[in-house]
Amino acid sequence: MDGIPSSYSLLGFFFVLAILSFSQLSTADYVYCGKQGDPYCPGKGCEAPVFASPDPGSNCATCSERCKGDYNDMYRGSYCYISPQDAIHRYCLCCVHYMQDDAIYIPPTTAPAPGELAPQTPPYVAPPPPHAEPPPPPQAPPVFILNHDPAVSCDRGYTVTTHVDDCSECNERCKSGSFTDVLQGVFCYDTSAGKPYCNCCVRYVEVTQLPIAPPMPAPMVPPVVTPTPPTEDPQTPGCFVPVTEQTPPVYPPDIKPVASPPTPVPDAKKQKGKDHHLGDLSQLIVKTLGLHDNNLSGEIPTTLGNLSSSLTVLDIGYNFNLKGRIPSTLSQLTSLKILGLDSNKFSGIVPSSLYNISSSLEVFSLMDNQLHGSIPYDIGFTLPNLTYFSVAINNFTGTIPSSFSNMSKLEKFQLGTNDFVGSVPLQLGNLKSLKVFRLRENNLGNGQANDLNFLDSLVNCTNLKVIEVSYNNFGGGLPSSIANLTSNLVELNLRRNQIYGSIPSGIQNLQGLTTLILGINRLSGNIPAGIGLLQKMGMLGLAENKLFGSIPSSFGKLTQLIELYLNGNNLTGIIPSSLGNCNSLQILDLHTNRLSGNIPKQVFQLPSLSRLLDLSNNSLTGSLPLEVSNFKSLGVLILSNNKLSREIPSIIGECLSLSKLRLDGNFFQGNIPPAITFLKGLQSLRLSHNNLTGTIPNGLENLTMLIELDLSYNNLEGVVPKDGVFKNMSAFSIKGSNKLCGGIPDLELPNCPILSKQKQSKSVHMKSKSVLPIMPLDVSIRFKGVSYNELFKATNRFNDSTNLLGKGSFGTVYKGVLQDESNPVAVKVLHLQQRGATKSFIAECDALRKVRHRNLLKILTCCSSNDFKALVFEFMQMAV
Repeated sequence: MDGIPSSYSLLGFFFVLAILSFSQLSTADYVYCGKQGDPYCPGKGCEAPVFASPDPGSNCATCSERCKGDYNDMYRGSYCYISPQDAIHRYCLCCVHYMQDDAIYIPPTTAPAPGELAPQTPPYVAPPPPHAEPPPPPQAPPVFILNHDPAVSCDRGYTVTTHVDDCSECNERCKSGSFTDVLQGVFCYDTSAGKPYCNCCVRYVEVTQLPIAPPMPAPMVPPVVTPTPPTEDPQTPGCFVPVTEQTPPVYPPDIKPVASPPTPVPDAKKQKGKDHHLGDLSQLIVKTLGLHDNNLSGEIPTTLGNLSSSLTVLDIGYNFNLKGRIPSTLSQLTSLKILGLDSNKFSGIVPSSLYNISSSLEVFSLMDNQLHGSIPYDIGFTLPNLTYFSVAINNFTGTIPSSFSNMSKLEKFQLGTNDFVGSVPLQLGNLKSLKVFRLRENNLGNGQANDLNFLDSLVNCTNLKVIEVSYNNFGGGLPSSIANLTSNLVELNLRRNQIYGSIPSGIQNLQGLTTLILGINRLSGNIPAGIGLLQKMGMLGLAENKLFGSIPSSFGKLTQLIELYLNGNNLTGIIPSSLGNCNSLQILDLHTNRLSGNIPKQVFQLPSLSRLLDLSNNSLTGSLPLEVSNFKSLGVLILSNNKLSREIPSIIGECLSLSKLRLDGNFFQGNIPPAITFLKGLQSLRLSHNNLTGTIPNGLENLTMLIELDLSYNNLEGVVPKDGVFKNMSAFSIKGSNKLCGGIPDLELPNCPILSKQKQSKSVHMKSKSVLPIMPLDVSIRFKGVSYNELFKATNRFNDSTNLLGKGSFGTVYKGVLQDESNPVAVKVLHLQQRGATKSFIAECDALRKVRHRNLLKILTCCSSNDFKALVFEFMQMAV
């Protein structure tokens, strides 16, 4: 859900400190040197804009060295300030944009403690006559009091501004982080002069003179009034004397001067226990009040309506803890253009007078509160100049007034997540400037055939980018006119309604679509192959309908597709191998259809598939291909309830990012691969209803993230562990395997045979405490201990199809070729889950180390760890 548009948010994030500074701060501390050619400062001066820098002894010429551009706009440029207090310190200021004050200068002082008012600035003392002795230098160089992270790249400065062709260049130009955070870093703002500007490192100063308890920090941003032209200093050609407190500033035509000085701020100690409101500033001309995202709490004071009628921006959004009713006194702010109260806890009915606050209002945002009531039928006539209207995420009721169609400038229209009822007025098609149209999560529509007629009228909205009307009661079919919607449309979301019929083939005309969501409706028929022509598509959701036929192979052309949801339909045929061309795909959900055939290997070769592959509840056959090891980043793999067979490949242990692995309801056979225990992030493992044999792998109990384990209805045997997930009866299931023993008492399984203490001691002694390969045998010196990975590669991933030589009671033997060796070897992998396997390993090692005979295979080396043990022999034909 969108908030206030960024072009307005920038205005809403600062308080008009510049206006206040004429009376609160000393503005006569500088001599003003203008830029060459500047109409305010003819003659010599700074040559290029830079950020403020209090370098003693510098002169105006150094400004050009610190600047990053050159501007000729009369409201911008570089200005050099010379302190008359010591005639030494000079300040270069870059790109002053619509200044209300030459600079905000605060003499050195200690920042006030949180919750206290800063001390009042001493009164200004005029500089001495030209021939008088200069005053003594100050004790310390002037500084700006900052309320922001000093690590931001601008030194002690004000702003750094530069031309750009596009706002996306701001990060590179400003070198100060992301401009998505409007409270710090980079701002980009447009100008009527042409190219936009990047405004870096907007710093914060302490507000020292506002009678508000506690004092709030206010950001310094490009002010909105031009500087007052100073008079020339006779002693410094090209430089000018400062504007004194008695000299009224020059304002642009739309700014009125301060009528009278503000009331002095009482001593901070005397403020305790007194209630001070923003309304006490009624004697000041305040144009912008921006307290956006300041963690404020409490209620809006009714006296806020007493602020000067010149207030054009009121933004107190995103404080999250402001509550209570919206006072009707806000309607007294008749010059308001921006009203932002979004993302708070305001409740009650919106005062009717607020809907009639000002015909010049452009932004009306009450989004994300707890407001209720209905919208006046004549709102389009009382607020005709709105460009942005949002009351989303509230409890509004009633119908949508057709008078909204009178807002000819409306660009964003957001009523989502309320309780609006009835039909959508067809007159909304008259909104030629409309870009965003969001009505999601209401009770609009009656489940009837004409509910979507408003889509016909939206064909006239040629600037439209977003149509989101999901989670309503719209019925009927998709009108064929949907093909005539603007090519600018990027999102069409009709999810969870009562729409029936087929998807119009003309939808392929919407070439700008990046998101198409029609899921959870009653759509039927084939999926139009033309959707594959929408090559900008990033998300396609057609789930939970009654679509039939095959998946179009043209979907393979959607190379920017990230999410594909076709689940919950009646689709048949095979999964097209062309999906392997969707190189951006992260989610592929085809579950609960009637798909058949093998899973294409191309699907397992998608390196981008990182979030979900769900092919469950189909009729897929074949084995789980070895290419599954490509899913190094996949989080969820669900292949449940198909007809997959053969063994679960050990290579699945390479899918190290898996959190959910569900292979239940198939015909898998053989052992549960021990490599599954390598999946340390596994949270859910379902292998039930297969034909699995052998024992429960050692190490499953060590998977600390595992909270769901279902091994039921297989043919497992051996010991049930007691630790980890096996401690909680509700977390695992082993039903249907009557050869299991041990486990926690609640399982009521028979006890397992206990080895003698002597045998246990030997077994424990032989276990390695390291996962590194060891070499306990007297073997040829050219063979060192080998690792699991070396054996894994040597045996083609322990491939049962191509490398299997045979199986025994305690192990499986594979043929392989070790790296840097030419002769094949035989690798016997011990079944550690099998009772007696460890004993066999010990005995075999001991016997083969001592015995030499021409009829016995020579042992070359071994690999042994807690989870894996293998012996490597010389390979002899017909030896197995």
